[in-house]
Amino acid sequence: MKPLGTQTVAWFVVWVATQITPVAHLPAQERDPIDARSEVFVNSESDHYLRLMQLTGQSSWYPWSIRSFSRKQVEGLAPTNGSHPWAGRVRFEAIEGQKMGWAAIRPTRSVIFNSTFPYGTNDGVIWAGKGLTNAFQAGVAAWWGPVSLTVSPIAFHSQNDSFDLRDTGLSGSLKFADPRNPKHIDNPQRFGDGDYERVDLGESTLRIEMSGVTLGASTATQQWGPAVQFPLLMGPNAPGFYHVFLGSANPLPIGFGRLHARAIWGRLEESDYTLRSGAAKSRYGTGFVLSFRPRGATGLELGVSRFFHTLWRESGPNSEDLMRIFEPPGSARNTFGDRGPPEGAENQLASIFGRWTLQASKLEIYFEYVRDDFADNVADLMGEPEHAAGYVLGFQKAWRPVDGRVMRLTAEILNARRSQIRELRHQNDLYWHSTSTVGQGHTNRGQILGSPAAYAGSGLWLALDSYSSWGRWRASLLREARDEGLSPCTTGACGISTPDGPSQDMMYSLGGEALWFRGRWEWTAGLTVTWNLNRNFESDQWNLRPTLLVRMQL
Repeated sequence: MKPLGTQTVAWFVVWVATQITPVAHLPAQERDPIDARSEVFVNSESDHYLRLMQLTGQSSWYPWSIRSFSRKQVEGLAPTNGSHPWAGRVRFEAIEGQKMGWAAIRPTRSVIFNSTFPYGTNDGVIWAGKGLTNAFQAGVAAWWGPVSLTVSPIAFHSQNDSFDLRDTGLSGSLKFADPRNPKHIDNPQRFGDGDYERVDLGESTLRIEMSGVTLGASTATQQWGPAVQFPLLMGPNAPGFYHVFLGSANPLPIGFGRLHARAIWGRLEESDYTLRSGAAKSRYGTGFVLSFRPRGATGLELGVSRFFHTLWRESGPNSEDLMRIFEPPGSARNTFGDRGPPEGAENQLASIFGRWTLQASKLEIYFEYVRDDFADNVADLMGEPEHAAGYVLGFQKAWRPVDGRVMRLTAEILNARRSQIRELRHQNDLYWHSTSTVGQGHTNRGQILGSPAAYAGSGLWLALDSYSSWGRWRASLLREARDEGLSPCTTGACGISTPDGPSQDMMYSLGGEALWFRGRWEWTAGLTVTWNLNRNFESDQWNLRPTLLVRMQL
């Protein structure tokens, strides 16, 4: 959708409405629980809470690698007893005999501030530049038998103040482009030289579920695979895109296990700060994800996913485009040989993943491996699996202290650096594409669809959560390193530390966050302190990122 004007009347009306709503002073436990079935979006508070409930054995096991969830899927994930920490605050279970109804999606106001440079990941539509960023989201959900509709738009405004840019070697609007590969990925370091604001359909979906099949149209965020902080193929870092989908409503029995699947066909857009070199403004994006649960292997899911980028035809996708996801990997336009992909080749990625949940131990372990562009053949894949590839390893461990809280420790490690294969053959980094045909890379509207840290880099994430009847608190540590191959190489010592210091661009972020329930209000406040060593290979910088989120029950 088109950007908003600088002074937006609608924005002002929304803001006034949230400010004049009276505050209710009754404690949360004296109110009826909030119906949260329609608010379980990817990376939402409810999304993380339900995963924790499954980990502790308080809800039934369900594959977590194909999201977003439908309302009926959420009902199947509802805690089976009333002993969980938020039992008095929210409910996810179905209401007996209810065939139709509607519910408001609680209005949410977010305020983000970055002191020195843009910072923030896995925040979907929102792009938080330097300075103050405001966002507002609300909506409504309705259902009638097998048909459900969720409309949850989001609008945001960022001050987008100036900061030191890394030189791209380009002029005009392209000086804001990605400084590492400005011709091959749509990943701006800044969205223009003034305020940046948008309104978006956000987490909106029209869905039909019947006879074990689900289909519909959506702009909701998709996440494939089990990773939390570093999802490699599809995650919540970028805005959702217009797409239609078809898949299983729930895992289907196939004799030796259960299979869960989803295929999507959609349209992706670019920002105003990319050098397309003749590429079309819009791209056709299609992909599928499969999750399999073997019979007798309780809590285990294994999966595979695949995604394509190609040109958007003026006449729209044809039958060949619709069947693109079923093409064999070895076709010419799918490969990535010694000289790089052929001109006009599509941008493609594939991943494999696994998750094993041990509810008795309150432990889950998971992994994801992704490859950008396909190998020439099986021998190429088996001989050099690290070529243009990356992986994530992670675990979550939960426990219940005697005071009734539920604690969770999460750890993830990411490695998507260029391998030493680059000394012998051409090797792209994850997410960017070296042809002029689809030069926007694996992005939508200027943000990476996977994890920004996996853009030729590595990462480590540790988080400790504590859930209780009053809310939640979190402490986290994040380390991200840009690959040494992206540093200046004029001396031929690319990536090698010198007496002047390391040649890597590295960030350490220490964060704290707390959520409080207060009557009809939910308050979430956080602070992240980031130390960026050798930022843009020039100097060290600090960034302070305080955040405030307010959600209101209507």
